[in-house]
Order: sequence, then structure tokens, then C-alpha cells
Amino acid sequence: MKRDDGTLTTNDIEKANMLNDYFRMVAEKLIGPADEIQPLDAYSRDNADTLTMVSIKISQKEIEEKICKLKVRKATGPDGVSARLLKSAGMSIAPSLKGVFEHSAKACKPPDQWKIARVSAAFKKGREEDRTCYRPLSMLSIPSKLMESCVADTIINHVVTQNLLDSRQWAYRKGKSTEQLLIHLTERWREAVEKKLYVGILFVDFTKAFDTVSHNMLLQKINDLGIRGDLWQWIKNYLTERRQFVRINGCDSDTHIMTHGVPQGSVLGPTLFSLFTNDLPKSLRSAETYLYADDTTIYCIAETMDLLTNTLNHALAELQKWCERYLMVPHPEKCKAMIVQRQSSFIGPIQALRLGKNIIKWTTSERLLGVQVDDKLSWSDHAANVAKSFASKLSLLRCMRFLPRKQLEDFYTKVILPSVTYGLIVWGSCNKTHLNNLEKLHARAGRIVYGLPWDISAEDVLTRTGWDSLETMYKVRLTEFVFKCMKGFTVTEFKDLFVQRNSGRRRNEDIILPRPETNFIRNSIRYRGAIAWNSLTNKETTAKTLKDFKRCLRKFDTDGMIFEPILAITKNETPVTNISDMVLSLILNFKLYICFSNFYFFRNYCLHDPTSNADLSYRVEIKFLLTYLLNLPISVQLDGSSLASNLRSLSLSKSLSAECAYRQAGVASVASAVDMKPVDIPAFSANARIDITLLCSFMVLQYPRSTVFSTPIKPENEKSRMK
Repeated sequence: MKRDDGTLTTNDIEKANMLNDYFRMVAEKLIGPADEIQPLDAYSRDNADTLTMVSIKISQKEIEEKICKLKVRKATGPDGVSARLLKSAGMSIAPSLKGVFEHSAKACKPPDQWKIARVSAAFKKGREEDRTCYRPLSMLSIPSKLMESCVADTIINHVVTQNLLDSRQWAYRKGKSTEQLLIHLTERWREAVEKKLYVGILFVDFTKAFDTVSHNMLLQKINDLGIRGDLWQWIKNYLTERRQFVRINGCDSDTHIMTHGVPQGSVLGPTLFSLFTNDLPKSLRSAETYLYADDTTIYCIAETMDLLTNTLNHALAELQKWCERYLMVPHPEKCKAMIVQRQSSFIGPIQALRLGKNIIKWTTSERLLGVQVDDKLSWSDHAANVAKSFASKLSLLRCMRFLPRKQLEDFYTKVILPSVTYGLIVWGSCNKTHLNNLEKLHARAGRIVYGLPWDISAEDVLTRTGWDSLETMYKVRLTEFVFKCMKGFTVTEFKDLFVQRNSGRRRNEDIILPRPETNFIRNSIRYRGAIAWNSLTNKETTAKTLKDFKRCLRKFDTDGMIFEPILAITKNETPVTNISDMVLSLILNFKLYICFSNFYFFRNYCLHDPTSNADLSYRVEIKFLLTYLLNLPISVQLDGSSLASNLRSLSLSKSLSAECAYRQAGVASVASAVDMKPVDIPAFSANARIDITLLCSFMVLQYPRSTVFSTPIKPENEKSRMK
């Protein structure tokens, strides 16, 4: 490790002391000595009438539950009491721990041994010999963490029930997670861009966020939140005179007292930090601010680029003012800005963004809550990063092939696969090419675990292993999320994400499908979730609990959930009986290009709803255009009254070769309208068959039931089709 004079040392004790000195002094260098920091005169008096919480709530049942949830692989603290030992003792040790915790709460201070931390230096990135590239992880006493958990529960219960925690702080809130925050943010951004607006995003990173928290300011803030009395005094004694030492290869550094910050690796530390930054969203009035612990995301929406950059600069000025007041230091190099907009919607120089004396750099891709977000929300960069990490982890898995199959499979499904599928519900709409690459790596893992031949196909690998494909995992998670939203099992921010169709008919569980203009909505959870939900049967949609829904979903064939653009049939208020005129209108309005050998249309067919006694008129809307033509044609008999029924059985990811009866009338007018030369109309009989090949993929929306039809028709053999 590099000394201050530039020379290197390999002595473990010296390296440990160098790291401990750096961790101890970094806060003083950034915000000054602790004794020079004065308490706040008045942080906020908005909560002056708030009920106070003055004592720590401890119950034996709660302690027993926390002991049962202990992870036996957790690192042991300086006192040597391991989580495995506590869990092995089971319920018999709970009364003794309860007595210790109650004595600590009554004395308003934790035991001195619980305030000693053994620090492990975790390397982040950069040069390994540079001590600034490490962050401290505090290994605390396991009984101390149990006590901290009781205190944290008391605090969270108080601020939540009193509605003191800002709704834009998503950390440590029941039912809220990083994945849900990603969904909430990206869906808002997609909706704004679809409306031809600009979205500006600031990714804020604080330098040594946990280590630079002022104890005086933190205590003042929690006092203003109604945390007072014995509970406030216990937290004060918990923060003051904490000591730590660094251990490297069994060698310990000297022990030093920490005058700033909350311990990383503790249970109570992140909760206290969340309370410290709780007023940040309200302080930034120019933009929306969302927090997850120390992850801060600021965004604003504007109609023009100039208005957007001006608003972002105003938000940065407000952020700088807040940081100066509470002695937080933004990292100028790690703070980034990004603009999400439609393709080529703005050309020209972009105004610079300033945070204090520093200029914020623009980027087209940045990491947010563990997911790489790009300016088109295509998730291509993230999928590529996941594939790279996935491949390296499979190399480690290959080196472990000597293990029994059961242990090898557990390691893959419980360690490797969760890291790959994190946030899958958000980035699962990425390009099919990226998802296929991940599917290949998933199949490679199956070959390693089960010792299968390398030339076996990916489909056979999944069949033999009994694993789900990543695409199936994505569809299942997406559908489960929609179920939670529809049944009210999730947070209030998602209550209006899906709009239920209120038709009064038997399929009133369906969701109204948005009509997207761009891929921003087409790849959104709002759009794809509606398609997935509408493809379910009544058995799944009428489930009462999430457990019942998951059980029904396991028996459902998710391969029928197709998210590509398709032909839509919706109810029309005015009856349409002239099909050729209808198709003519579609050609003129949507610029649909049709590749044909014989180009004919039939008229005077009224489409019928087979699920209803009454005849319903429909209009056909060809929504989107594909730039490629798939190879496998599907034959469909369009015979008038059963047209809607046949459309249900289209294979939606294939191009369509339709066999249909034709009417001679209207062909010439259609051909001339699209600037084509009239073709000779042969004297076919009324039962003659023609081929119409469309350069589009289809989705069918039958009114009143919006659904995606998943049962494919088997293609005719080549000899029959050529006839």
C-alpha cells in the first residue's frame, strides 16, 4: 500500500494502521472537526405537534423472531459471539437477551463492547495500492445488531405511523424495494417521452456519505421528528465515542475513536442516514427527488431543452444549498446527468450544468440502483454487462464441478442466478438478441451442473433440468406484479398504473391496453403487463391470494404471451361492413406496405363476436410495422362468421399467409389509391383461394375482452400450401 511519501509497504500492521487513519480522518478533512460543528438552530418546526417516541419497545417474541432470521454465515463481531451459536441456542437464549436489552434501554446506552467495530476494508475500484479506493465495513457484535434491530423497528414504526417519512424515500419501507423504485421511475420517464417531452435525470453521489454525517445535526433532526427521551439518549450514546480497528490478514491496527458518521455494516446506521436525508426531497422544489438510502436520483420534465437545462441547474443550486447547510459533499466526478428523449428530437449544444464550482458531465448511460440505465431505456448496456458478468461466474461454476450435483445446483440457483435476474422485470424488455445471449449462458449452466453434452440444444437442456427460461421468469414476474397492482397488494404509487376495463361482461378483469407510438411505451411495464394479464384465463385472474395465483400460473403456458406488435380488433361505434374500404383507410393512414402475388380484398363481411348472442361490428386497426418478414407462414381460413374465432388462433410471432374467399368489387379502387397499377382479375370461382402476405406482426383485441391469442394453428405442409 502506498504511503504518503509515495513509497510502498507490504507490512500488514502498517497497512492496517494506514487504512484506519484514513477512515478516521476522511470526515474531518471534508467537513471539519466535530467540536467545531454547532447544532442546528431550527431544522424544521413543521412537526412541532407530532407525537413523541421516548422509549425502546422490546418483546421476547420479537427477539425470538429475529434469532430465527439470523444468517449463520454472517461475520462474527469483535466479541466472538457468532450468529450460528445464537441460532443453535434457539429460544432458550431469548429471555437472557431480553434482560440485557432492557437493561441497556433503561441505562440509555449500549454496552461499551458493542461500540467497538472490527473494520474490513472493501476494495471498490481503481488502484489497489491506493487507500482511497477502499470503503470501511464494520463487523459488529451480533447481539448488538439484534438490539439495533429493535431500536430501528421502533424508529421506523414511529415515523411511518406519524407520516413523518417522505414518500419519496423508498428505503426501509414495507412493501418497497429497489426494483419497485426502478419501475416507478422508468414508467414515469417513458410516459413523459411518449408525450414528446424531455426528461432530465441527475445521478447524485455523495462523497463518503455515511462517514461524514454530523452527529450533532443528526441528533437535532431526529429530535425534531419526535424521537426524544430515553430513545434519543440511547441513540446519542450509540453514536458517540465509537471505536474501531482495521484487521488485515489477522493483523490488527490501533483502535481509534470515531467522531463522525454512522457505522456501515450496522443495522441502525442506514436507518439513521435515511432520517438525516429525509428533508432533501422537500428542499429541492424545482425537481422530483427520490432516495433509497444514499442513492439519490433527481429528475425533471420539460417541453423544451432550454427549459429542461435551466430547471436542472436550478435543482442543482438547491442541492448545493442543502449540502452546505448539512455538511454533505457531492462527488463532482461521480455526479452525472442524462437526457431521455425521442430519437433525434434535439440537435445542438446542450447547456452546461453546474454544481457549485464543478461542471456535471453528461452521459448516455449510468448505473442506478444496480441497473445500467441508458438514454433510450433500451437496457442494451445493462444486458451486455449482465452477460459479461454471467460468463465469468459460469467459469467459477465450471471449476466447482467436483461438487455433488445438488450442491452445485443450489450454488447456481441461490447465488449466481439471483444476481443475473435482479431487476429482470425492469430490463426484461431489452432487445431479443441480448436476451437470447443470456438464455445461452443459462443453458450452459445447465450443461455444467448436470454434466450434459455440449452439443445438446438449449431447449433440451431446460427440459432435462426442469429449469425455467429467463423469458419465462420475466413473464412470471411481470404477471405477478400486475396481479399485486390489480388486487391492491402493492404500494399506492402503482394503484393507477393499470386501468381495468369496466365492461360489465364476463371478462371484466381485463386491462385497457395503451396505444403506443414509440418503443418507450411499447416496452413499458404498463403496456407489456396489460398484454400478459389479458392473456390469462378467468382461473388465474380471479385468484384471491398471491399464493393461489402463483399456483395457477405454474400450470399456465406463458409462451402465449407475445409482446410484439400485432393486428388489433376493437369495437367500432359505427358498424363497418365494407372491408375493402376499411383496409384502404388503413393503408392511407398507417402507410402499411403489402407484399403480394395476388392482391384482392373481400367486402360485405360483418365480423361476429362468438362469445356474444348479439352481432358486434368491429374495425381492424393495423397498428405497427415490422421491418422483417419471418419465414414460417401460417394458414388461416377466414370464413366470415368465424373470422373472430380464427383470429384468436393466429400464431402471433409469425407472418400470415391467409387463405380467404374474395370479392372482386373494390380491388381496382384499392390498387389505384395506393398508386399501384391495376392487375388483371382472373375469373376465379367464389371459393377460390389467394395468398396475402403481410409485412407486419399482429395483436388481436376483441371487444369486450382484450386478449392476446396464444394457440397457434399448425402450418400446412409445403405440398398442400403450394396447391
